[in-house]
Amino acid sequence: MKNKNLPVKNEADSLCLSTEQIINYSENLVIAADREVIERHLEQCALCTEALQGAFQIPGRQRKQNLINEIKANIRHKIRTPSTSHRSWKLVSVATGLLLLLTTSSIFYFYSQHPQKQDLADKFFTPYSNIVPITRGEQPLDDLQSAMQAYEFGRYDIALAGLKKVVANNSENFTAHFYAAICLIALKQPAPAIDHLKQLVAAENHAFQQPTLWYLALSHLKLNDIQKAKQILQQIVKQDGFYQKKSKELLSQLEIE
Repeated sequence: MKNKNLPVKNEADSLCLSTEQIINYSENLVIAADREVIERHLEQCALCTEALQGAFQIPGRQRKQNLINEIKANIRHKIRTPSTSHRSWKLVSVATGLLLLLTTSSIFYFYSQHPQKQDLADKFFTPYSNIVPITRGEQPLDDLQSAMQAYEFGRYDIALAGLKKVVANNSENFTAHFYAAICLIALKQPAPAIDHLKQLVAAENHAFQQPTLWYLALSHLKLNDIQKAKQILQQIVKQDGFYQKKSKELLSQLEIE
C-alpha cells in the first residue's frame, strides 16, 4: 500500500511535506506513526523545518495555510524544477532555503505589525478564576467539583466533559454553563461556547453577568463577527465593573484599521 504520509513530487513541493501535514503537526493533530514519518523528514529537510517554524509562530489554521501556500508560490515562481544531477539539486536547495528564510521573515514581520482582529480575542482572553469551593481531603468530590479541579490544572478537555455531565443533569446550573463556555474558548471552540453563554444571558439570575458578556464578545470576535463583538463591548462599557476598562481597550484596538 502506498504511504500517504509521503507527498508526491511537485516542483517546490518535491519530496516535501504537504501543507496539511505541516499544519497538523504544528497543532499536535497527527498520530504516532505519522509523527515519526514527519520527524524523520524534518531531520533532513531545512525547507519543511522553516515552514514548520512559521506554522508554530502564526496563530490560526487558515493563516498558517496562507503562509505556507505563499511560501510555496514564491518558490515555484523563483525556482524551476531542478536537474537530476546531485550538484544542481544541492545548489537549488540552498537557493530555495535562502528564499524561504527571507519570505518567512518578511511574512512574520508583516503579521506581527498587522495582527488580524480575530487574534485580539486570544490576546485578551484569560480564563476566569474558579469560584467553586473544592474540599481537599478524604471526602469525595461531586461532579462539578471534579470538573473544576481539572479546570484549575488547565485540563480544559477533562473539565469540559465533567461540566457537560453536570449540565445534562441540571440544565439550569449556570455555573457549569459558564465554565463550560470558558473551557470551549480555551479549546478554540467559540461557536459552542456562545451556546452556553446565551443560556446565561437569557437567565440573568446568576453571578456572572458582566463576565458572561465579556466572554461572549470574545467568542464573537474569534468567529470574526466584529460588529456583534463591538455591540456587546459597548454594552459592557456602559456598566461599572472589572471588564469596563478592558472593553474600552479592546474597542479602541478594533477601531484601528
